[in-house]
This record gives sequence, C-alpha cells and structure tokens, in this order.
Amino acid sequence: MVAALAPPRSGPGVGPTSGEVRAVKHKYAAGDRVIAVVNRSNDNIRPGPYTIVRILPVAGRGFQYRAKSALDQHERVLDEDMLRRADA
Repeated sequence: MVAALAPPRSGPGVGPTSGEVRAVKHKYAAGDRVIAVVNRSNDNIRPGPYTIVRILPVAGRGFQYRAKSALDQHERVLDEDMLRRADA
C-alpha cells in the first residue's frame, strides 16, 4: 500500500500550530483484483471485474487507480469508493 499525507485535523483540541499530519493508505495495490460497482454518479463505467494496474497520486477526488477490465481489456481510472475487493 502507498501512504499519502492527509491535512491536519481540525476541531476541538487540535490547534492550528500542532502540525499534526496523519498517513492515509490506499486500500488496494497493483495486481489486486477488484469489482467496480456502478451507481448513478458513475453509470458510464462498465461494472465488473478489474485488475489494479497502478496507484495514482492523491488528488482532490480522493484515491484513484488505473485498472484493466477483465471483460473488455480496456484500462480506466477508477475511484476507490466505487471498488470492492474481488473474492479469491
């Protein structure tokens, strides 16, 4: 898994000068098999099994992966929140 730095927390007991940074990790690694689940916000993505090709840098949308479809062999960029681990 690859760690990314998350911004400092805010709220009671956490001051702006605390400098607290917490590591956040991707759920999946290159080579992992996953299932893409489609909902209304991503209905243009083909659902089904994919293999993670590589982890993409953290962006404003959260964790993303380059993944190859087992059904049509196309590679796509998929958000982590639309993926589920495939059963072994």
